[in-house]
Amino acid sequence: MQQVIFVGGTAYSGSTLADLTIGNDPAGFSCGEVVDFFNPTRPHHVNPICGCGVAQCQTWPSLRVHGEERVYESIFEMHPEVRFIVDSSKDPFWIARQSERLRRQQIPTRHILIWKTPVEIARSYQKRGHARDWQKSWVNYHRVYASLELEWRSVAYSSFVSEPSSLASVCSWLGIDYSTEKARYWEKRHCILGGNHSARVHLHDAESAEFGRSNSILRKDTGHNIALEKHRRVQLEVAANSKDDVAIDDSSPYVRPILRMLSSFDVAGTGRDVGAIREVKMSPTEVHLRRLVSRYRQYTGRRRYPPHYKS
Repeated sequence: MQQVIFVGGTAYSGSTLADLTIGNDPAGFSCGEVVDFFNPTRPHHVNPICGCGVAQCQTWPSLRVHGEERVYESIFEMHPEVRFIVDSSKDPFWIARQSERLRRQQIPTRHILIWKTPVEIARSYQKRGHARDWQKSWVNYHRVYASLELEWRSVAYSSFVSEPSSLASVCSWLGIDYSTEKARYWEKRHCILGGNHSARVHLHDAESAEFGRSNSILRKDTGHNIALEKHRRVQLEVAANSKDDVAIDDSSPYVRPILRMLSSFDVAGTGRDVGAIREVKMSPTEVHLRRLVSRYRQYTGRRRYPPHYKS
C-alpha cells in the first residue's frame, strides 16, 4: 500500500536526518522540504540543487509541472517501485493541508515529530548565531502542531541518533521495514530538496565537489564543517548536554507542558498526556491567524521568486 510520511519538527530539530534515514529503503523516496519548492520564500528555494548531486537531474523540474496538488501522486507514478514517500517540510499547515487532501484521495498518511530538548535546540540556534530566537520558535511550533487534527507520535533526536531501538520503534509506528542498515542513509541516492547541510553533507563522497559545496555552506552557517574523520559518522554532540553557555528560560508557562507532551507521545511509549495537550494547544482563532500569516508569506514568496527565477 502506498503512503506518505510527514516528518515534523522545528528548525534544526534533525528532520532532514530523520527524512533521509526513514527514506533509506528501496521502496522509499525522501522529498525533503518540498513545501519550499512550490512556495519559495528565499532565493535558494527556487531551482534548488537536487540532493542526488546530478547537475541535470530532472526529477523536480518534471514534478513542478504537476504542481503541489499532485506532487506525491506524481512521484508514485514516476517511480512505480516507491511504496512510501517521506516529506520533511516541517510546516504544520502544509502537513495538515496535504494530509487532508491525501485523505480524500484515499492515500494513507503517517506523522512523526522529531524534537530536541531546550538545551539541545538552544545549542543548535547558538551555533548559527541565533541564540535568542530558539525559545519563541520552539514553543510556537509545538503549540501549533499540537493544535492540528493529526494522529502523530514523537521521537527525541538524542534517541533517534544514538539508539537503534528508537529507529526500530519509528519504523514500527510508520508500518515500514526496519533494518540496521537504514541509518547509513548515504548508501542510497536521494533526490532530496533543501534541509540541513549537516545531514546532507554525508550524501556525497569526501572527494566530490558536492561534498565541498555542502561543507562550505555548513561552515558559513555554523562556523564549522564536517571533518573527514566524522564524515558518514552521524552522532550526538556531547556539547549539547551542557547548560553552561545557553540561556534557558524556565519561567515560560509552555516549556514544561510541551516537554511532557512530547515525552508522552514517544513512539516507544504507550500513554499520551492529554492534560499537557490542553495546556499547550492554541485557541482556534490563534491557529487561524497563524495559518493566514503562513499563507501570506508563501504568497508573497511566490510573487518575489516565480518559477523562472535564476539564482
